[in-house]
Amino acid sequence: IRNGADAPTIIRAVTDRGFDSDAESQQYGVAVLIGGKASTSAFSGGAIPAVRGHHVGKTYAVQGNTLAADGATQRISEAFAA
Repeated sequence: IRNGADAPTIIRAVTDRGFDSDAESQQYGVAVLIGGKASTSAFSGGAIPAVRGHHVGKTYAVQGNTLAADGATQRISEAFAA
């Protein structure tokens, strides 16, 4: 972030096998605000128990795993944005 990295760049870095060899078992969410410009990104590894997911808004990221239903992160995002 200090070097001006945006959220997608950070997600790519932390999910790289050289950084986290177990990234497929992880979830990451990043929201960065630099100079008044926001970027967001999220990652939900394929080895996380279902139901899992993530949703990003303009200035936030929502992640969830072992959820009760599909679409939960979308509904949380909508409630947060309201």
